[in-house]
Amino acid sequence: MAPLRQTLCVFTTFAVCALSVACGSAASSTNGPADSGDSSATLADGAGSDAAKAIDAAQAASPTEYIATLSDFDCIKNGTKVGHFFVANRLGRQDEAVAVAKANTKGSVYPLGTVIRLFPLEAMVKRGKGFEATGGWEMFKLTTSGGQLSIAQRGGAEVTNGSGPCVGCHNPAKDYDFVCSTDHGCAAIPATDELITLLQDSDPLCTP
Repeated sequence: MAPLRQTLCVFTTFAVCALSVACGSAASSTNGPADSGDSSATLADGAGSDAAKAIDAAQAASPTEYIATLSDFDCIKNGTKVGHFFVANRLGRQDEAVAVAKANTKGSVYPLGTVIRLFPLEAMVKRGKGFEATGGWEMFKLTTSGGQLSIAQRGGAEVTNGSGPCVGCHNPAKDYDFVCSTDHGCAAIPATDELITLLQDSDPLCTP
C-alpha cells in the first residue's frame, strides 16, 4: 500500500462529520435500524441488480425514505463542494441541498436523499424514516478491496470510527441538522485544510 493510501485509510477512520469532528459521547441505540441492506455486498454484486431496482421502485412509492445502495457512493468530487465537504442529492434535489449547505443556518433541514462526505470512505445519507433520532441521517463507513467498494458499516449509533460512534460526533450540531461546521457543532479534527483536500483528491473511487 502506498504511503498516501495509508494516510487516506488512517484519516477516513475519524468520522463522517462534515467539516469538523471530535467523537466523544456515545449515542443512543435508538437512532435507527442497524442495516436495511447487505452491508458486505460489493459494487459489482449490487449495482444494477434486481435488488437495487426493487429498492428504487420502493423509494418512488415511499418518498419518506431513501435507502442508499453502493451505487450512491461514487467519486466524492461528483458532488458540489461547500466549505470543506461535498454535497450530492440522489432524488433530483441538488440545488436545494446545496442551498441548505451554503446557508448553514440553525433550523435548516437537508432534503431526503442528500449525501454528505468529508472523507471519501465515510458518508452520511438523509434516509428519513426510522432515523428520526439523528434527523433522518444514516451513517456509512465504506471500504475498498481489489478495486471493489463495500459498505463496512451502516446505520445509527452502531456505526463507529477510531474515535467512537459517528452519531456522537454529530449530536452537538443537532440544531444544524446534525451537520458540523467550523463555527458550530463538533470540535475540530486533527487535520489541516490542505490535508483534507489532499485526501479528497486521493479518493480511490475517482478515475485517475
